[in-house]
Amino acid sequence: MLARSGLKNPAQVSNEHLMDVRSGNRLLARPDVSVRIGATLFIAGAALSVGTMLAPHSEAANEVGFYWLGLAELLIGVLALSLRGDAAARYGPPMFVVGGILVVSGTLYLNGEQNGGPATLSEFYYVWPALYAGYFFGRRAIAAMLVLCGAAYAVTLAAIIADPAIGFTRWVVTMSVVVGAAGALHALRTHVDGLVGALHSTARTDPLTGMLNRRGFEERFVLEVQRASRTGEPFALLLGDIDHFKALNDVYGHIAGDEALAAIGAALRDGCRTIDTAARIGGEEFALLLPGTGAGEGFDAAERLREAVECILGPSGDPLTISFGVVEHPRHGALWPELMTCADRALYEAKAGGRNRTVGFDQRLASLA
Repeated sequence: MLARSGLKNPAQVSNEHLMDVRSGNRLLARPDVSVRIGATLFIAGAALSVGTMLAPHSEAANEVGFYWLGLAELLIGVLALSLRGDAAARYGPPMFVVGGILVVSGTLYLNGEQNGGPATLSEFYYVWPALYAGYFFGRRAIAAMLVLCGAAYAVTLAAIIADPAIGFTRWVVTMSVVVGAAGALHALRTHVDGLVGALHSTARTDPLTGMLNRRGFEERFVLEVQRASRTGEPFALLLGDIDHFKALNDVYGHIAGDEALAAIGAALRDGCRTIDTAARIGGEEFALLLPGTGAGEGFDAAERLREAVECILGPSGDPLTISFGVVEHPRHGALWPELMTCADRALYEAKAGGRNRTVGFDQRLASLA
C-alpha cells in the first residue's frame, strides 16, 4: 500500500481540475443555429399567411391584413439571416419570440372571428415561440416570454370575443398547452445539456487520477497559447515521468501501479496553483502548464513537485520518484510539437542523469533536439 502524509485516498480524489463545460450556458445552441431556425420559422410563416388567403377561406378574414402580415414575416426572416456574430446572438432570439407572439396575435385577429367568422384556433401557433424559447432561453427569459404571450393573447381575445367567459376558457386551455410545451422542452434540453457535459468531461478526463487526459491537456494547451499571445506572458510546460514504473508494475502488479499513479497524480494536483493545469498524458507520464511562469520559476515548481512525490512510499516501503523536463513558451517553441520535443529531450536528460531530478531545456539540448 502507498503512504503519504496528508494524502487523500485515490478513490476520493476530487475533480476540481476537470473542465466544466456546462457553466450555465447552452452547449449546442450556437447563435447562428438559433438564428437560422428562427428565420426559417418566419419565412415559413410568411408562406403560410399568403397561402391561407390563396386557398379557400372565410369571407370575414382580412385578406389585405394577411398579405401585409406575410410581408412582415418575410422581412423579419430575411433581416435575421443578415445578422452576424454578436448582433445575431443579442437581437435574433428576442426578435423571434416577441415577433412570433405578435404575428400569432395578428393572425388570430385578422381571421375575422369578431366579424362573425369561424374560430380557427390559430392561437395554438403560440406553441412555436414557446418551443423556441424553451430550447434556447433560460428560465427567466422563458417566464418573461410566457407573461408576454399570456398578455398578448388576453388582449387579442378581448378584441375578438364578446363573451368574457368563453374567452377566459380559451385562454386557460391555450396557455396550459403553451406553458407545458415550453417547460417540457426546457427540461429536456437541460437534461441533454447535462449528458453532453458529462460526456465532454469523461472524454477529456483520466478515470484513474481524475486529471485531464492527453486530449483535454492539448485543448488547454491551445487556449494557453492564445492567452499568451494576447498578454505577451510566457508559460512553462513541465513534462514528468515516474521513475522505474515498469519495474514496480512487474514486481508488485498493476493494482500497485494504479495506486502509485493515483497517489502521484494527487500530489501533483495538490502542488499546483488554481490557474495551473495538470494532466496524465500517457501511461506513467504527466504534464503541467504553468501560466505566467518562465523557465526558472517552472524549474523551481518542478523541484517542489518532485519533492512532494518523494513523500509517497511505494509498496516496497521506498519513496516513489519522478523526473521532470522543463521548457518555456515561446522561448523554446511556439507550438505543441516544438515544445513537447524540447520537454521530452530535457526529460530524457533527467533520466540519463540518474533520475529523480529536474532538467531545464537549454541551448546544448536544443542542438540535440
